[in-house]
Amino acid sequence: MAPQGYCWLKRGRKPVGQPSRDALIEAVTRNLLDTLDERIAEAETEHGEVRVALLLASLAWLNEGRNWRVARYASLAEIPRSGPAPERIRARTVVLFERGQRDGSVRDNIPRSPSTAPGSA
Repeated sequence: MAPQGYCWLKRGRKPVGQPSRDALIEAVTRNLLDTLDERIAEAETEHGEVRVALLLASLAWLNEGRNWRVARYASLAEIPRSGPAPERIRARTVVLFERGQRDGSVRDNIPRSPSTAPGSA
């Protein structure tokens, strides 16, 4: 007997009113990006010592990635690159590396990614 509230359907059918797997993955990914954006902001990438900010931002990526486990369900290529949170994350990261290159704590002989070059979409 099925537990209360469960609906047994023929194979291949989705329960009515339930989000799809893709919608759930997208929601988890968006929540990860929002949380990651907050953690990187806490790393103070615009101020303070670059190495400390880079360490804190890197730890935020690792910890939040592990906490949300998005990699189990979506590849890195599937994570949205547009929207408020990804754009803030990208901007903070670029500012951090540019500051580090100016003060010599980050190598300056690494070419910019086309996605972060001025005028790129």
